[in-house]
Order: sequence, then C-alpha cells, then structure tokens
Amino acid sequence: MAMGGMGMRITTNAMIRRYSTNLNNALGDLDSKRNTVATNRNFNKIAEDPAAAMKSFKLRSNFQRTEVQKANTLDALAKLEEVTSNIQGCTSMGRNFIEKSLLSYSDPNSAFESRQAYKQEVDQLIESFLQQANGKYNENFIFGGASTKDLPFEKLESGEILYRGVPVNTPTYLTKDDVARILSEPAPDGFGLKDNVTGTTPELSTTLTNLMGASTTGDPNTISAKDLYDAINSATNQLTGNPAGATDTYATMLNENAIFKNAGLEVSGLEVKVMLSQMGLNDLPNPSGNPTFDSLVSNPTLSTAYASIMAGTDLATDDSKTISYSELKDKIEAYANSLTGNIETPKIDPDTGAYVMKPDGTCEMEPITPAQFQSDLHAKVDQNIADKDVTLTKDQVKEMLGNVGLLDTTTATTPSLTVVLDEMMLDPTGVLPYGKDQLSYDEVEDAIDRVVEKDILSESQGYQLKANKEIGYQLKYTTYFNEHSYRDIGFGMKEKEGQIVSTSAFDTAVNGLDVFGHGIDEDGLPNNIIALAQELSKTLAVDDISELDFEKHNKIIDKMRASYDDMVDNGLAAIGTKCAFLENTDDQLTEASQILNEQISDLDFCDPAEAITNLMWAQYAYNATLKVGNTLLSNSFIDFMS
Repeated sequence: MAMGGMGMRITTNAMIRRYSTNLNNALGDLDSKRNTVATNRNFNKIAEDPAAAMKSFKLRSNFQRTEVQKANTLDALAKLEEVTSNIQGCTSMGRNFIEKSLLSYSDPNSAFESRQAYKQEVDQLIESFLQQANGKYNENFIFGGASTKDLPFEKLESGEILYRGVPVNTPTYLTKDDVARILSEPAPDGFGLKDNVTGTTPELSTTLTNLMGASTTGDPNTISAKDLYDAINSATNQLTGNPAGATDTYATMLNENAIFKNAGLEVSGLEVKVMLSQMGLNDLPNPSGNPTFDSLVSNPTLSTAYASIMAGTDLATDDSKTISYSELKDKIEAYANSLTGNIETPKIDPDTGAYVMKPDGTCEMEPITPAQFQSDLHAKVDQNIADKDVTLTKDQVKEMLGNVGLLDTTTATTPSLTVVLDEMMLDPTGVLPYGKDQLSYDEVEDAIDRVVEKDILSESQGYQLKANKEIGYQLKYTTYFNEHSYRDIGFGMKEKEGQIVSTSAFDTAVNGLDVFGHGIDEDGLPNNIIALAQELSKTLAVDDISELDFEKHNKIIDKMRASYDDMVDNGLAAIGTKCAFLENTDDQLTEASQILNEQISDLDFCDPAEAITNLMWAQYAYNATLKVGNTLLSNSFIDFMS
C-alpha cells in the first residue's frame, strides 16, 4: 500500500508539473495574441522573429534613404524653379525696357535731360537685375555656384560688376601677350623679367616721357587726344623714322592706331558736312529760275566738295561712317591742293548776319583761296576733336608706342622673359607647333607649376606669380567653373579617387556666370547682361553724345535683345530639361517608397481579422486548459486524502 501510495504521489506531481507548463504556455500564447491584436504587429522583439526583424530593418533603411532622396529631389526641383523664376524676371524686365524705354531715346541729338531720364531707367534695370541675380532659396544664394552663403554679384562704386570677387568682364583666358606683360611688368603688379633687347631710335620710355610732357590736362598721367596727336607729329619727338621693314613712319602708324579710334579720335561724315556748311558751302537747288536765289549757290556745292574730299572711302556714300583725325586732315590737304581756283561762298555781313546783295539783286560771293580753305577746315576739325574732350591714359599711350614697335634697351634677367614665357606657353602634348597663343583658365596653374617643377622659377616665385591679380582671376575661374554641389537622388551616389562620380548624383550648383554671361565680345562689349546695362548707363552719362556713342548705344541694345533671347531659348530650356528630369525622378522615388512601405507593412503588421481569430482560439485553448486543470486538481486531491 505504501508503495502504491508513493507511486500515486509521483504521478500526481508529474501531472501537475506538466499541466503547469501547458497552462503557462497557453497563457503566454494568449498574451502574445492579445499583444498582436493590440499592436497590430507580427512581432515586437527581434527574438520573436530574427529573420523577419533583419529583413524589416533592411527595408526600413531603404525606405528612409528613399525618403531622403525624395526630399533632395524636391529641394533641388524647388531651387531650379526659383532659378527659372528669377531668369524669367530678368528677361521680362529687359524686354519691357527695350520695348518701352527706347521710345524716349531715338535721336543722338536728344536733350541731355531726356537722356538722363533714360539713364535712370537703365540704372533701375541694373538694380533689378542685381536683385534677381542675388536671389535666394531657403536663405541660400541660388546663383552662387557651390558658395551659397556669400553674395554672388556686387556692383562697385566705379560701376564695375563683380562675381565672387572677379570682374564679370574678365576673359576666361590669357593671351601670350598677356602672360608676357605680366612677367615683364615690375613688381608688385608684374614679375620684372626681361630679355636682352636693343632699343629703337627713339626709345619707348624717352618717347613716352616727351609725349606725356605735352599734356595740357594738368594730370601727368593723362593727355588729350588732340595734344597727343600734335606731339606725335612734332619733329622734336623724332617719330618720323621708319621701323625695320616698314614703309610708314612711327608717326603715321601712331596716328592710325586702334587705341586712337577706340578713344574717339574720329570724325563722322555728317560732322564734316556740318563743318563745310559752317564755312558757307551749300546744296541749294540750281537753277531755280530765280536769279537772286541762284546767286546764293556756293561753288563748289557742299555735296561736290564733300564727295571730292571723301573720294575712295566709305564715307563718300555713307556719312554715318567715321574717318580718323589724321586721314581726314590728309584728305583735306589733298583736296585743297587739287583746286585750280578759289572757292566761292555767299558773302554775309558780319554785323547784320544778312547776305550782302549787289545792285542787280544777286548775292555777292566771298572768295576763299585753297590754302585758306585748308587752314579753316583743319581748324574746325581740330576744334571738333577738342570739343569731344577725349583723353588717354599714360598706359594707353605706352601701349600705342609698343604696338608700333618702339623698344627700350634692356639687359636679360635670370631667368629671362623668353625662357619663362616659352615654357608657360608650351603645349605639353607635343603637337606642333608646340607653343600656344593663349592659356585657358584651367591651364594657367599647370603652366606655372611646370615652370617651378623644371626649376626655372623657385617655389616662392611660383606662389608670387599665382598671386598676380590677373592670374588670380583665372585661378578663381578654375574654381568657379569646376565646382559642384551634388545631391543624392537615388542613382547610387559614389566616390572615385576622392571625387563624386557625376553620373551617380545630381549637381544643384548654378553658376551665375553661366546664366548671366561673362567676358567680352569682339566689339569690346560685355557678355554679362548686368555689365552690359552698366555700359549703356555710362554711354548715356556724357554731356554731349556723339555719333559713335549713339552707334555704341544701338549695338548695346541689339546685344541686350540677343542676350535675353538666348537666356530664354537656351538657358531656360536647359533648366527646364533638368526640372523635367527631377520630376520624373520624384515620381520614380514616390513609387519606390510606396512599394517599400507596402513590403514593410506586410512584414511587420498583421491581418486584423486573422489576429482576432487567433486570439479567440488562444482564449479557447486557455479556458480549456483551465477546465482540464480543475478536473485534474480535484481528483488528485480526493485521491490523496483517501
């Protein structure tokens, strides 16, 4: 009986332990199903489903990255839309200005006050352009390239327009002459290199001193065009010699120099006609049938004299063209020498200003000898040039003298100018003719480094050369045109050799020089629309506007119109293509985000109906377990007591 009793107690304990385990399992399963229904999640801990949890982490990581890429795409798109808006603002203002403002300025002889009112509109246009060019998006300057915190465009008191410290009119290259000038100019602007040179007769420096000594401007660094012309043609300055291999004298070449022309030392055909009219020549109809009227006709007529003076030039048929001061005086002299008799003009009473009439009712004629005609017309040409108040700087005069071949005697430095210049302009590819005519902005630094690497210049001299202002501008251009601001928009952004692979990301940098222009054209006009408007403002600022100024004005207006058209046809079109690309990318990222979100939902979250069903089954199982336990516990206790 004892053994039987002992056996019953062991069996009861085993049943209780097994029951307790099953009950706890049922309770745990019920609690799990309750959490599933409450949280709507398939698992709340990694341990519950490690494989699903790891997959979920990966999906969530991809989802977050896609959301960041989508935000980057929308941000880039919003920036480009702001860029588009600002460019459209500039082109719209510019076109409206051309259409409306030109109505107030169509005549070079318009009043000064009228031109100043027009100039104010130009200045307002410049300020509006600057506001648009310095536009912001999210407190960042949109046209600053990769530098979005600093003001990109700036207007100095002088009127010069800068982009991040570099004048927008700066060419994106240095010619061989530019490099030679930088190397040869004395410090601090230049480098002071020289070659062995045998000076001309006369030497450049001596001639420059003599010419500038003739200035009557009161400023030793400027000279009027008239004073310079007279000094050049003075025998005391020894400019009547010929350069080697040339037939023209130094004086002749200087008189025809382009700097004179660009400075305004020219006279238009219309101005010559006015001078002839002031001397009494006219184009009255003849014969008119009225003896008195016919007697007022000059001999020769104004048109005949003008055509003879301008024979062989474009001015003979187009009086809007211009002729150099020197050539005009030569042609006047040639015409006077060709005359075989006096010129006759209607005589005017100096006291009354009326024609002097003879008893027969015809006008008395005033004879002018050819020599007097030449002298008087030369004087009027001189006065015309003097009235234009054209001045040149000492540097311009020095450039003119250098252009015609004047040289100073110099002794070569170590290294010489030619050695450094030839090495810098060398074509390292070895393609004939080995030397370059110019260095682009991205070649300048390599050229300097090559000279240093070959020990032609020391390292410190290389740094000194890079510190030159003009070279510094080219080095900044290298930075500005090669900088980027990449954003990850879902194309697997990656690096190679420390640089972002351009095809793996989107470049959001917008270079203001690319948008609004830089450098100058073949006419010397700025390509930048802000600087171009500033040039127009300067043209209108003069008291008396000349035919050349008016011609320049028209060229500027034509260039403005072409620039605005180009900004629309090419600039906005390119930005529109980028915007369309970003919009398509956003659509793709949105779709990818939705797919990832669905995959995460399928993995992490349960089906509510299924979860509730499972909870009911768990509750049923738990209740059944409790009922079984109640039966077991009751029987076992009675058996134990008995």
